[in-house]
Amino acid sequence: MFDDYGQVALDDWQEGRFGDMELSVVAPLLPLDGQFGRFPLLDTPVALDAAVAQVSGLYAVLDAALVPGCEEYLAGSGCRHDCLFRREARAEWGAVGPWLVALPPGQRLRRMLFTQTSPAPAWQLWPHFPGLLIATDARFEAVLAHLRRFTRLRTPDGDWLYFRFWERHVPAALVQGADPLADMLLAPVEDAATTWIVPDPPGQRALLARRAADATVKPNRPPVLTSQTLAALDAATAQRQARVEIAGALRDRPAAEVARLLRDPQLLDLREKLIALRVTQPEDRRAAIALYLQAHEAGCAAQAWHILTTPGVGAGIRLWRMRDLLGLLEIAT
Repeated sequence: MFDDYGQVALDDWQEGRFGDMELSVVAPLLPLDGQFGRFPLLDTPVALDAAVAQVSGLYAVLDAALVPGCEEYLAGSGCRHDCLFRREARAEWGAVGPWLVALPPGQRLRRMLFTQTSPAPAWQLWPHFPGLLIATDARFEAVLAHLRRFTRLRTPDGDWLYFRFWERHVPAALVQGADPLADMLLAPVEDAATTWIVPDPPGQRALLARRAADATVKPNRPPVLTSQTLAALDAATAQRQARVEIAGALRDRPAAEVARLLRDPQLLDLREKLIALRVTQPEDRRAAIALYLQAHEAGCAAQAWHILTTPGVGAGIRLWRMRDLLGLLEIAT
């Protein structure tokens, strides 16, 4: 899901221990600027130094669907890289699939991933960081082999699904649910501990996920998508989709107000009712929420709620009636 809603955190991240796994949040996490007049140039935000300074390797898993010309972009970087998909899957989906890239200290690509200037050129990926980071002492080949085990998993029904573990909301959802799949994802690689770093530029923070130092050693089993895993992912995805939609309706409001309203139960309930009434287009639901908020602020929340949630009319009629209501209010004042 491509975020384009402003400087607001969508996901609910909890810090602490969950089974054998630990979550912590780094904040505030600010990108590097143009660094004019600075030498040597920084290639990592200071807030992440503690997470990456103790290991020899930093890797990124990048979503090629969010990086135009990703393979050419990586080839020109001089950094070692490879697609997580293989053979037929790579030929068909490599242009929009996940890519692993090594980010040695001092490499320009590493600095580019963490840089944001204004106006931002196309090569700056920070505003919509397209994936996650992995800090570890393991070699590139070992990290690649480890991650490839998780790109396509079997479901309880025996089907196979592509598993987008690099999506921003996925690691936290699995770890916070103490899901066995999260424990497998965070398992040591070549006996080296791994820390997954999930940047959240809109929230100016990053999530750090790792196995606890005293975690029990578990047998190496094939990863699968259990009913528990699918339920946790469905819930996290639905929550994020709802908040992305509401954030779109609040685009012109201050960030603090957006952060509060994203979790407003009345707005979430209104969105669910609109879906139940077959207002199928997200842009129509966003418009309805924005109009409802205007009516609420004008003291006509009850009338607006009735217009938007009464069965029997289509989305266009609901929105027309809302605009008519607001026009009458404007004339009256």
